[in-house]
Amino acid sequence: MKNKFYFHITVIVMVFISVSCSSPPKNKGDVFVLRSHAEEGLALGNREAGRGNYENARRIIAESKRNALLTDDTSLITRSCLSLGNVLIEMGRTDEAFIEWNQAVNEAQKSGNSELLAVSMVFRAKGELVSKRATAQDVLSEIERQQPFIKTDNLNIAFSWQAKGLALRELRRFSEAEDAMKRSLEIHEKGLYLENASYDWYTIASIRSVSGDSRGALDALQSSIAIDRRIENSWGLAASYRAMGVVYRNMGNNLESQEAFLKALEIYKAMGNEDEVAETDEYKAELEYIYEPSAESILERLLPTFVEVLIYRVLLESAAAEHAARRAAMKAATDSADSMIKTLTRTYNRARQAAITTEIAEIVGGAAALED
Repeated sequence: MKNKFYFHITVIVMVFISVSCSSPPKNKGDVFVLRSHAEEGLALGNREAGRGNYENARRIIAESKRNALLTDDTSLITRSCLSLGNVLIEMGRTDEAFIEWNQAVNEAQKSGNSELLAVSMVFRAKGELVSKRATAQDVLSEIERQQPFIKTDNLNIAFSWQAKGLALRELRRFSEAEDAMKRSLEIHEKGLYLENASYDWYTIASIRSVSGDSRGALDALQSSIAIDRRIENSWGLAASYRAMGVVYRNMGNNLESQEAFLKALEIYKAMGNEDEVAETDEYKAELEYIYEPSAESILERLLPTFVEVLIYRVLLESAAAEHAARRAAMKAATDSADSMIKTLTRTYNRARQAAITTEIAEIVGGAAALED
């Protein structure tokens, strides 16, 4: 199944559907019919999920699981739980998805089928990777432990390589991640599982984009689009065009990005998928501002100027601080001198007044003595 946006894997969830069989099937013919319906429903549900019709896929696969439970077919129950978990994770119902995967593991253990158990463990490990419940290294180790047991069913072998590629991408081991995805792609193309092959190219594009190989990512998306056109997979076409718009935007090619987003919008609108229309509109809105010259050249010019202004500001503030300090020191000195002048003037006036008073007293005393 294609993710909504390949730079970031969508969150996973899952619903636990508890169905019990009250009585065994009446005859072998009933079992054959139920199993046939379950197998047909499972194939149809997986096809619907691969085209983004998750709610419809959930209902179909849930009914297939019910029929599988009625037949008590361990393999069919396990595969139904795995597919239902995959759908629920794409719908954002992570806890319910893990309930389904855990049930699949338990059923596979009961069956004694080592390959079915290994596949179930890989499904659950991939879920732990995208939901961040385990580290990429732990997930990779689990997948590598289980891969030797997956050796008869080509689709399961391809799925294990897909899961390994995603874990390697998270570890930024891009060359190994692409090699793993190409192993999956080889199986899908040889078996004419074209919808799966389209998803392989889509994931390869995400690996190349994250590693910085934008041109290689565009080539991979073109391969995915070519397959989706051939099989009339509208969901895949829209998702790839939107991813292409993001790659072009990251390259600074706004015109090509605008065209890709518009193409994705047209397909989503024709599908009647309003949620995806709204999300694609958000991507497109980010292109409303066109930089001339480019944002990189603007930054190249502005960054040195910004640093110069910062340094000049520091120097100005330093000079201003120096002047402020000098002004404060001069004011303090002036205030101190004024205070000293006032004190000395007061002392001088008191001494002068005392001297005058003494002279007057002496004159008065002398005059009084002459009169006597």
